Amino acid sequence: MNLSKEIECTVDLTITDAVESDVRDLIHSAAAEHQVDVKYLPINNYRITVTFGDDLGGAQALVSRADRLADDDSD
Repeated sequence: MNLSKEIECTVDLTITDAVESDVRDLIHSAAAEHQVDVKYLPINNYRITVTFGDDLGGAQALVSRADRLADDDSD
């Protein structure tokens, strides 16, 4: 049997009313191994796009970290 696979995973996060240090930590954690594009929007808002390739676990980990930050901020 021969198998060929191609997985391209991209995560787009839009973060509003963010604490700059939290966003910096998210970017730093993703940028160590993946391509990261950050757009700075007005009034502490950010659009972060991370290309993970076939690293689905890395994508899920980033989304989980972002969810935790949002949950912590809402408390």
